[in-house]
Amino acid sequence: MTERRSGKRIPVNIDARFFRGNMFYSGKILNLSGNSMLIKTNIDMPCGESFIVLISAKKELPKLVASVKRITGENSIFPGIGVELTDPPQQYTDFVENLFSYQYL
Repeated sequence: MTERRSGKRIPVNIDARFFRGNMFYSGKILNLSGNSMLIKTNIDMPCGESFIVLISAKKELPKLVASVKRITGENSIFPGIGVELTDPPQQYTDFVENLFSYQYL
């Protein structure tokens, strides 16, 4: 199987909220990179759909625009979505780089 990811991912367990339509939903970010993440959620979202992600972190992070790239799960249960971030802001990039540095201490 060929690796399709564009960067290394770091395993995390971070609470997240996302805004879809006119509703907020919650999930857990299971891993992330500078431009993507895997969010554990039971919400069924089609590939290509865009939405706003809010990360619960010690310091406030900007809203992130994400687009669904893949859906994980089986038997019509969707426990996760792989998303690509659209133009992640520098504050998010710094947050990810900080997590990577802690991982390798």
